[in-house]
Amino acid sequence: MKNKKSNKVIFSLLIVVSLICTGGLVYRFYAYRVPGVHQEQRYSVSSDQRWVKVVYDKDYVKRSGLSPQRMAKNLHMLMGVKVKKAYAAKDGSVVQVMTESQRKKIIRAFKEDIAKFGRSTKKENKKYRYVVGSDYRYLSVWLDERVSMDGYTQVVVFIPEGYSYLYYLEGHRGPWDMTIRIYNCHSGKLKLSFSYWKQPHVTWPLKVLK
Repeated sequence: MKNKKSNKVIFSLLIVVSLICTGGLVYRFYAYRVPGVHQEQRYSVSSDQRWVKVVYDKDYVKRSGLSPQRMAKNLHMLMGVKVKKAYAAKDGSVVQVMTESQRKKIIRAFKEDIAKFGRSTKKENKKYRYVVGSDYRYLSVWLDERVSMDGYTQVVVFIPEGYSYLYYLEGHRGPWDMTIRIYNCHSGKLKLSFSYWKQPHVTWPLKVLK
């Protein structure tokens, strides 16, 4: 009886040891075949180094006037940051793959550029200013008929374009557009209201803003 019990115990131990060994082999094989798996199991990966995807929907791509392939090529290097890859998806959207650290760096660069455009326009007149909605879909601007062509273009084209990228980089959903409302900076009266994608035809001097 004792021999049978001891044999059962030994047999049970052999099964446990066998499972541990085979499990280890399977894990090592998987970690070898899939780079990074082994490291992720043993070490915590910094949140700044994890991979993230940024998707620019097909509506945005189409409205940009570029083919998905061309836009993907342009987005492989964005604001001086070379991302891991950018590709055209089957549904017509464009996808960027980058680290979280790269995403943050690109966002900072866009915000710095937007601020520069704002300061440049404000130099023309201290009353010139703008306020953007939290979801980057609304822009209220205060100008007058004396604004230069450069100042006007910076506020209604370059600044919104920067926010369009931030819209997707920060994870907002749905096709992007921006409603732009321009008020006279002296009277406060609304003078123009339009979509970013449907810019009005204007001539200088901008009497419409008087």
